Amino acid sequence: MKRLATLVGSMLLGSFVAACGGDLAEATADPLATLKQGIAVGTIPVTTPGQINRGGDRYRHEIDLVYGGQCTFTTSLNTLQDSVMWLYDQNLSLLQFDDDSGPGLASQIQRTLTPGRYYVDVGGFSAIQTGNYDLVVSCANPVFFFENFYADEDAGQCNALAYGMIRTGFGDWTPPIRIDTDGRAGGCYQQFGVTDPTGVLAGLNLAVNFYADGNADQCNFPGYRTIPISSSTNVQWSYGYRIDADNRAGGCWQVFYLSGRNDIALDIEFLPDGNPGQCNNAGTHTVTSSNSVAIRIDTDSRSGGCTQRFRLRYQ
Repeated sequence: MKRLATLVGSMLLGSFVAACGGDLAEATADPLATLKQGIAVGTIPVTTPGQINRGGDRYRHEIDLVYGGQCTFTTSLNTLQDSVMWLYDQNLSLLQFDDDSGPGLASQIQRTLTPGRYYVDVGGFSAIQTGNYDLVVSCANPVFFFENFYADEDAGQCNALAYGMIRTGFGDWTPPIRIDTDGRAGGCYQQFGVTDPTGVLAGLNLAVNFYADGNADQCNFPGYRTIPISSSTNVQWSYGYRIDADNRAGGCWQVFYLSGRNDIALDIEFLPDGNPGQCNNAGTHTVTSSNSVAIRIDTDSRSGGCTQRFRLRYQ
């Protein structure tokens, strides 16, 4: 909407930054030449100043999110009367733009983000607006749900969608995996974990029971296991099980449990993309402290497989 500052503008604003002791990020015509300031944001809100010296310029803030989570970026307007805001990832790919979602004519972006580096550009709404403002950044609920899903031989049985370590923010769906085991060699391993470095899930317990109702060789490493909730940003995995359903009798059950918190739920979407007889109790289900959810995997040589995804959220 507004042009980036010219090189001359960058030099002028760079002089201003130096005069202010380097507290302000600088504007420039080159987006890759603005790496002047690192602002670390954990779970305590951080306020940092910004200045638009010339109409049409943008002012860039380099933000390092320690935990990520549900993050909010808000301009607090001072002599700058009307702001616009751009949020970029570490590769300077635009994630979101905002004009007036904050108080009055201020800008605000709310988004679930993983830990890492981001950039926030702020400018005046019109090409003639200048002035100063504060950027306030806060992140809450830095909780992430993890899934590990991988093959031990023929990977065609365990992919076509998400594969490997999967991480998603609290309140968001994981990308779907696809289970399509049959007579091909090997099977699919699956594990889960949750990270909660600030204790917002205190008291929560998650678990899954995995077992066979026919030929036990289709459902390796059966049994009840907890899904660890780590108090750090390092994931701890549940004990893995192996899905190797095929034309042998029976299938594999997954039963998910939640206890200790009445305000949190785990959603499970389990859908066929071919013969529905392979994906028993298909649909979208919700695990709560008063409701466990059981699904049955019976994939074989029939067409298609079963897709599955998860969402940990408040209810």
